[in-house]
Amino acid sequence: MIIAIDGYSATGKSTLAKLLAKKMGYLHLNSGLIFRAISYNLISNGIVKDNFQDKMKKVEQLTSQFDIQIHKLEESILELKKPSISEFGTHIAKLEFVREKVLNVLKHFAEKFDLVVDGRDIGTVVFPNADIKFFFKADTEIRIIRLGIERNSTDFEGMRTEIEKRDKEDVLRTISPLKRAEDAIDIDTSHITVQQTLETLERYINEL
Repeated sequence: MIIAIDGYSATGKSTLAKLLAKKMGYLHLNSGLIFRAISYNLISNGIVKDNFQDKMKKVEQLTSQFDIQIHKLEESILELKKPSISEFGTHIAKLEFVREKVLNVLKHFAEKFDLVVDGRDIGTVVFPNADIKFFFKADTEIRIIRLGIERNSTDFEGMRTEIEKRDKEDVLRTISPLKRAEDAIDIDTSHITVQQTLETLERYINEL
C-alpha cells in the first residue's frame, strides 16, 4: 500500500507522515530529505550553489554513485535541515538526473514495503496510482511560526521571504512542480492539532 502526502513546506506533512507510518507499521520516506542528503554529499565534495553549474559532470557522477541509506536520514535530520543544505537542495532538485535518482530510490522501496511517502510530487509524478493521496496546506503566518519553532528563530521576515521564495520555486519548477493531484484529499493544518490531523488521515484511510 502507498499513501502519498504532498504539500507546501512547513505544513506538517513530514511530521504527520512519520506519525502515520509508525501508527500503521509502514515505512516512512521523506523525498525532501533524500534531496537534502544528495545536497549534503555534493557540498562535502566541494560542490556548492555558486559553482555546481560549472561542474555538472561531477555533480552527475557523485549523484549516480551516492548510496542513499534511508535509515541514516532521520539520524542526520538536524544537519540536513540546515537552511544552506535545504537551499542547495532546491537548486539541484531542478536537475532531471537528480530527480531520477530520487524517483528510483522511492520506487525501489515501494516494491518491498507498505509506504507513507511525503514530498511535493509524490501523488502526481512518483506514485500517481497511490492508494490514497493527501495534499497539505496552511496559512502562511502559521507556517512562519512553525518554522520559527523548528529552528528556534525569531527572524520572521527572513522566514517569510524564504517560504514565499520556496513556494514560488516549487510551483513554477519546470520538472515535477508542486501540484495537487486531482484525486488528492485537501488537508488544511492551519488551526488543527497534530493529533487531530492524524485522526483525520486515519479516518480517510479506514474508509478505503
